[in-house]
Amino acid sequence: ERWVSGLDDGLALNTLRNYKLWVGQVAGALGSLRLKEVTAGRLDSYLDSVQAPTSRYNQRLVLKMSLDEAVRLGALPHNPVLATRTVKGKKKQVRALDLEQVQELRRLVSGLQATPTYSGYLPDLVDVLLGTGCRWGEGAGIRWQDVDLEAGTVTICGTLVQKAGWQADTKTHEVRTLQVPPFVLEVLRRRRSEAREGAVFVFEQGGAPLAYNSARNYLQRALAGSELEWVTWHV
Repeated sequence: ERWVSGLDDGLALNTLRNYKLWVGQVAGALGSLRLKEVTAGRLDSYLDSVQAPTSRYNQRLVLKMSLDEAVRLGALPHNPVLATRTVKGKKKQVRALDLEQVQELRRLVSGLQATPTYSGYLPDLVDVLLGTGCRWGEGAGIRWQDVDLEAGTVTICGTLVQKAGWQADTKTHEVRTLQVPPFVLEVLRRRRSEAREGAVFVFEQGGAPLAYNSARNYLQRALAGSELEWVTWHV
């Protein structure tokens, strides 16, 4: 708890959220131990019991950083995590869409049938992300006040964070103004003409900002059974 409370305010909100999540997982398993009981052997045995390599890596990471705090405070003579086995992760293969796949992607998302819970934003959001290179949270978080239709620009100055709403910050902590290509400008102009009065965001569902989980599910549904099932919003 002391380590978490002292984390740098300059960290991205998602990073802070993830650290707290992983610390909670560690605390649930090891929180009842006294510091003198937190031995390398005990930690190694616990980490070995965590099945998912990514989760094992993340929990070892926050264990190391939090117990570094204990060493700095003089509560431990050394950090026992350093004597545990390192977690070897597989290097993630980077995959990118070629032009043919981009065209197929646009065709597939345009074919998603509207449902009572789906407002038809998927093709437009795909186009905006393709044309700007924004992360999902940045693209879905574009507000009308950030759009200049006359100049053909979009200013990226914030991001949507899962369960936390719009935040006036980006992963790189930098505001950037993008000159968008004509097909993105066409999307923005059409959405502006169709937007409800008082709309804050370019992309809304039921008058509220988009939810990542829903957008992910719609994308998966649109690509199911195709050769592009591997495509995510990050791609």
